[in-house]
Amino acid sequence: MKLQLMIELEGAVADVMAVYWKAYTHATDELGLARTDQNVFRRVLRQGHPIGATIRGARPDKIAAFQKLFQETLEADETVGEMVVQDEIRAALSRLRDFGECNLVTCGSNKGARQRWLDEHDLSIMFTRMAVLAAARDRRAVTMQGLLEDGCQALVVASSPTVVATGCSCDMVTVGIAGGVATSQKLTQAGATHIFADLGDIVADLEKGGSTLLQCGLPPGAVRRDWSVSTNVRRF
Repeated sequence: MKLQLMIELEGAVADVMAVYWKAYTHATDELGLARTDQNVFRRVLRQGHPIGATIRGARPDKIAAFQKLFQETLEADETVGEMVVQDEIRAALSRLRDFGECNLVTCGSNKGARQRWLDEHDLSIMFTRMAVLAAARDRRAVTMQGLLEDGCQALVVASSPTVVATGCSCDMVTVGIAGGVATSQKLTQAGATHIFADLGDIVADLEKGGSTLLQCGLPPGAVRRDWSVSTNVRRF
């Protein structure tokens, strides 16, 4: 049974906290809004509160304008290009490809900028496909299901509640990565069956027989080395 991994780009592969803060400071400065402390911002973000909760004393129309500009800035080419590669990610992906096919998923709309970021950091070769999950819940599920090939077993590796919930809605085994913009508690509440510290921890579990992933629901036939997948060529 071939294993197909659906890995969320933001959090699992890229550290995005710095670019979130950049988008936040740009939006508040442009609109002349008082911004909160960076640690408070991080806490609000990771606990899943609306981003508008980081703006103190602003009128509803100002908050709406801020939210719009924040999202636009977050998806700008320059901002996406400043995402930081997670530590030891290349080694983890190289080992992971011995067990299955790696695919990327993202909730970000700027696919082109993300592709350029992957190319710049020599990460494109590690993945077969990249899919953008739409804002609409039903469309996200259709996209996720479309990545799964017949006869394959999916493993969703998510760092946001949105991608966790999408994987669960598709009846896919879904685990969380703690290094994203959501707390482990929020990922668990969204349906993640286990929270790993990073992608390297998932690889380590697979290399030891996958006991944790088996407990999460992955069938034994999917927890094995498949040397043929290491030669896959990306299709995005």
